[in-house]
Amino acid sequence: MKLSGPREVQSGPMRTRLVTFASALVLLLCVAGWVRSYLPEYSTVRAYDGSAFFVCYNRDAAPYIDPLDNPTLEGYRGDAYAGRPPPRWDSEQILTAARRWKPAAGVGTIKWRGIGFELIATTGHLRWGYFVLGVPFWALCLPPAIAAGWGVARSYRRRNRRRAGLCRQCGYDLRATPDRCPECGTIPRL
Repeated sequence: MKLSGPREVQSGPMRTRLVTFASALVLLLCVAGWVRSYLPEYSTVRAYDGSAFFVCYNRDAAPYIDPLDNPTLEGYRGDAYAGRPPPRWDSEQILTAARRWKPAAGVGTIKWRGIGFELIATTGHLRWGYFVLGVPFWALCLPPAIAAGWGVARSYRRRNRRRAGLCRQCGYDLRATPDRCPECGTIPRL
């Protein structure tokens, strides 16, 4: 078994990409937490009819929408469910109820539907109402598909440049100067 010397330090661009990716991920988590802090306390995510639905609701609606996620059921006493929580609603029941909900007097609602997207929310104090956001799966697939296509195209272009004897970064002809690109200074890897 051959022991090698100290590990080689990763190149600058790779480290920069890693830091950029980690920073973007932390930023995304912070923004998601910030937005979530304004929404009602209880929430559930459901898949229904080709869309992902993020449903946030207040304590008053919790026994009906998702009793398993609601620890405060003392006030609910129904004849059909004496001594136990009401059954959990399925996605269709949740959306039907949200589309029909009428908030308390003086509180308005926002209701919008189009091309698979849906938004239902109470205006004013959102934390005390409900919020439903539906996003079609095709829209959720677009960003990763675009990123994957861009990565494949970039890799393909760099590979073709290398095969043609061009600089992978800027495309300059390296047949006369194979050790370093005179245009951008890149040192080609073998």
